Amino acid sequence: IEFLPGVPLESLAVEPDSVDLVTSQFGVEYTHWETSAVNIARMLRPGGHFCMVCHSPDSRILREMESQHAAYAQITAIPLLAQGDEPGAGNPAPADLAAQLENALAELYRVFQRNRSSQLLSAAGQRLEGIRKLVLQQGDTGYREFLHFRENINTSYGITGDLVAVGRALRDAPRWHEVFVAAGLELIESGTVRYLGGEHAGNTHRLRKPD
Repeated sequence: IEFLPGVPLESLAVEPDSVDLVTSQFGVEYTHWETSAVNIARMLRPGGHFCMVCHSPDSRILREMESQHAAYAQITAIPLLAQGDEPGAGNPAPADLAAQLENALAELYRVFQRNRSSQLLSAAGQRLEGIRKLVLQQGDTGYREFLHFRENINTSYGITGDLVAVGRALRDAPRWHEVFVAAGLELIESGTVRYLGGEHAGNTHRLRKPD
């Protein structure tokens, strides 16, 4: 197996008519659809297949990402928790950082009061309170934990934003997979993927390049 990390599907330079199977599990919908469809059709051998599992806009994961993204947006709107908003030059004094964390916690608590059902906001508050206590006990360690927490929060905000954007794009174009038909592939079958409880998790499509 040869891995090609960091190469966008749209520019993947695989030889034409050289691949028997292309698969995607919750991936291709994050690319530029038309460009990816043309490249997949180009690289497949005649008779080759493209099989994908993709998001559905009414799936649980995308519904949950909408609410999580909104919560992350509220958290990262708090100045101290916004990426790049430094609490001071170098390692701040523990007492100063603890005071800033106390202010951030107060703001986070006000946000939580408006949305008490959010487990994410509750968990973020508990984690931040633990970091504030650690800062007072072990200044440098607490500061590093704070930076790690903030980085994770901002990364998660970006990831959920990508999921939300894809969900909205799929909602606007429910038959988006037909770009692969337009690129020259035949749609063989479509189906659904469900969680063990029966709830909709996504869709499946199998396409074939004509002989």
